[in-house]
Amino acid sequence: MPSLTMNDDQFMLVFSDNNQINQFIRSPKYKLKIKRYVDRVENLTIFFKETITIHDVKKMIGILSQQLDDLQIESDVKMSIDEREFYINNRYRVGNDIKKKDEAIVENYIYFKSKVDQLLIRPLTDEQMWNAYYMSVMKNCSNFSVPGSGKTATVIGTYAFLKDKKEVDRIIMIGPKNSFGSWIDEFQVCFGLEKQAKDFYLNIHSKEMKSTQDRKYQLSFESGNKELILINYESLSSLESALLDSIDDRTLLVFDEVHKIKNPSGQRANVAIRVSKNAKRIVALTGTPIPNSYQDLFNVLNILYPEDYKDFFGYSVRELKNAGEHEIVEINQKMKPFFCRVTKEQQQVPLPNADIIEKIEVTEFENKLFKIIYQTYKSNLFALMARLMQLGSDPKLLLKSLDVSIFESIIDDESDFSVDIETRDYAEDIVGLVDKIPETSKTATTLNLISNLVSDNKKVIVWCVFVSSIQLLEERCREKGLNVKSIYGETPLDERLQLIKDYQQGKFDVLITNPHTLAESVSLHQVCHDAIYYEYSFNLVHLLQSKDRIHRLGLAHDQYTQYYYMENNYVYNNQNYSLDNRIYTRLMDKEQIMLNAINNDTLEHVTSFEEDLKIVFQDFFD
Repeated sequence: MPSLTMNDDQFMLVFSDNNQINQFIRSPKYKLKIKRYVDRVENLTIFFKETITIHDVKKMIGILSQQLDDLQIESDVKMSIDEREFYINNRYRVGNDIKKKDEAIVENYIYFKSKVDQLLIRPLTDEQMWNAYYMSVMKNCSNFSVPGSGKTATVIGTYAFLKDKKEVDRIIMIGPKNSFGSWIDEFQVCFGLEKQAKDFYLNIHSKEMKSTQDRKYQLSFESGNKELILINYESLSSLESALLDSIDDRTLLVFDEVHKIKNPSGQRANVAIRVSKNAKRIVALTGTPIPNSYQDLFNVLNILYPEDYKDFFGYSVRELKNAGEHEIVEINQKMKPFFCRVTKEQQQVPLPNADIIEKIEVTEFENKLFKIIYQTYKSNLFALMARLMQLGSDPKLLLKSLDVSIFESIIDDESDFSVDIETRDYAEDIVGLVDKIPETSKTATTLNLISNLVSDNKKVIVWCVFVSSIQLLEERCREKGLNVKSIYGETPLDERLQLIKDYQQGKFDVLITNPHTLAESVSLHQVCHDAIYYEYSFNLVHLLQSKDRIHRLGLAHDQYTQYYYMENNYVYNNQNYSLDNRIYTRLMDKEQIMLNAINNDTLEHVTSFEEDLKIVFQDFFD
């Protein structure tokens, strides 16, 4: 009589004679439906893979029962299935109950709120408090609230409660460098610490630590009394061993902007999963959980639930990447209890003013260049987009070979998109036209707008895509006598943080930067209310994060927020063409999709870079 049993958490199918097992493994049903779950066959025993899920075991039992009339299901198998299903169902229930604010948990929530209100000097909003309670109960979970809705303070509320219960004694925050200042500031404000206080945190990338060895030493031997330890994603590999020693069951481990490590085959993601293994509490934060496809959830879920992923979710990378409508509904249903999410409207952040589109009529020479670029690159959408963006900012770039690497950040940080651009030598056609454009219409209009805003005693932030554009605008602003600074990728971290503080303190009027460098976790809403988009791509992550530097929780209710979008308009064959307008329209569509998903408590269905490119250029040609 064959028996399905267990040994050390491994499922086994044991037969009593050779004829029966040999007949079984030669059967078509075994080869088609059972073999995929098998690790090995030894003597009279079939050993199943340790990665098999409870859902797979139940499915397999149904198939085996049809093939083996005398199949015996041992009690240890039944008990294992019952325990796992109870555990899974219980976690589903608890997460859903908190999100629904069920009466059964209200008493515990009131106690949690009373403690946190006592522990924090700056109170949390109602929505932040519910999310902080959710994270304290769920232990490992995600907060997918939109950028600018106060995720950092929410985590600090959770930490305050857990520290008071003596369950944790520090936060180790792994995230982008730009988030460090925000975490330090929020910690100080929430707990009422002096602005000069530095003894509560360890910035592993401060200028005093000049080498990896210095960082390892500080992390291993000088971090014991620190409540907040800040690590950036780029250092995960070099600090892996020190992090494994530092992260323990009294650590609240936080991955900020966790979409930075969404690539399932990425080195940083694999290190993140390994260093998380000793943490008993993990929180993943991002306002954009699936910038490309549902595959982006794979690493987040495996960091949070390394032992339970196969039973909670069980999706392969391929299944997530190629999810159809039916699978998307199922994924959302499974995900719902394991993340919290809130909008800025729910947090009562005042709505921004309607966007101002600065429609720019280009010069005759710019229009002629547009026609040449249009005819040269219309068979390659990526190259056409790249060249038209360069035309708008600095036509001299058109005389150089197209360097795809400078566009990587607008595609995506870890995108697998690749492009094969056929180089076209059109320099002789355009060099004379380029020489006739000392300054583009977009640049001139932008500079006038900056000057007008500054003359009205307003601080301005200008968003670009290219470093060359940042440098160009900074130079032209200086020529106009404007007090201007810039931040981009090559700006050292300590200088970057100092420039941000100087801007927050009103020491200069104009900050020029790009979303790839400064779009995350920097708060400028107390000093700046006007943002100019000189260049922009259809990377929704960058748009949302950049907008939320000046529009976020804590903005005064009587304060305005204004966004300006520079829009070049060309004429070809008596028709108007504007790449800027098409990109802007696509961004607004994607943002609305995200807001609809939040309102429905689901994760938004997304499009790839290639799909966006096709949508933007749809009906663009004759």
